[in-house]
Amino acid sequence: STDVLNLDGETALHLAASIGYEDCVALLLMHGADPVLRTNAGKSAAELAFSMGHNEILRILEDAAPDELVPFAEQALPGQSVRSVSNLGGEEPRDLAFAFLETDFGQLNDDSLEEMKTILEMTLEKVVAEQQRRSRAAGTSAQQGEPN
Repeated sequence: STDVLNLDGETALHLAASIGYEDCVALLLMHGADPVLRTNAGKSAAELAFSMGHNEILRILEDAAPDELVPFAEQALPGQSVRSVSNLGGEEPRDLAFAFLETDFGQLNDDSLEEMKTILEMTLEKVVAEQQRRSRAAGTSAQQGEPN
């Protein structure tokens, strides 16, 4: 069954949606995963995807359960991440990062720790990719004699 629950009442669909694994979400839905199941905390896969800014996951889930996504579809703008810098409510991304560091990791279960690790790895990949992009752009500007 695709709807086996962990101790937090999460299915593979909940986890894939919260992490942003689009292909996994599509595959799980294709094989019968229930998009309206809720975790022990009362969260659906759509709510988890929305809270993490995974708008493409919302689009995939919308095809499977359009009624579940009505509140999210109205708030998420096409092409805009729900957790984009412009939607932080005045908080700087670094402030959120420091708040993350204040988390009492000893209180988290193994699944939550693994999810946190995955999110941090994904964040690091994005930071490194942006640094590389900027380095390439600076190199191109320098070659053309333009100031950085």
